[in-house]
Amino acid sequence: MALYLHAVSVKANYELGKRIIFAFHRIAWPVPLLISLIALLAGKLGGGCAGRDIATAKWCWIKENCDNGTITTPRYESVLWMLLAGKLWEITSYILIIIVYARIYVYVRKQRKLVEDQSNSMAVARFRAVEMRTVLIPGFFILIRIWGTLQFLIFAFSGDKSTRVLTYFQACGDGAQGFVNAILFCLIADKLKLFFKKCFNREGGERESLLPKNKSVQNSAEKQPSNPI
Repeated sequence: MALYLHAVSVKANYELGKRIIFAFHRIAWPVPLLISLIALLAGKLGGGCAGRDIATAKWCWIKENCDNGTITTPRYESVLWMLLAGKLWEITSYILIIIVYARIYVYVRKQRKLVEDQSNSMAVARFRAVEMRTVLIPGFFILIRIWGTLQFLIFAFSGDKSTRVLTYFQACGDGAQGFVNAILFCLIADKLKLFFKKCFNREGGERESLLPKNKSVQNSAEKQPSNPI
């Protein structure tokens, strides 16, 4: 997504953006499948030691050999498969997303300064909103994904077990990525906000149009004399 936004905004090349999306679809499906097949054939898919899955910090499906509850698999081997199964790509995405969004931020900021010279307040407000998103998107992505990475680094460099606090944060963060993307790319989009605004204005107008009718009916009812019993 970051590379696509960089292509269509900074490079202003929509054809390049389409090719990037096409390449993503060709990579995002077969590569993880290939890695999973390699791990399966190598006998590396499975659970950890009984009651010790938390020790593998993050990747409970990376198999560890045990002997009387003691892990016998070398730590470097587990770390290698954890990297191959996802952490390497995750850490790479941190670096890539920071670099790409930093370039987008610099580009948008320069464009905003050019627009400010023309005293176009509406355009300036839009550029400021885009600037804010170029900070929020990578910030939220790293914030929700960093907990599993911290657990991996603790395990890789010290061999210590992961803490339950980090495990809970990772469980929430990994599942929240789609929700956060929906908020940043959909719910706060200008088109969707305009749509909701039109809906609320339309509903408010309909309610106001009903008020005079109800009031006139009430007034006519008050003017009618009551029938004596």
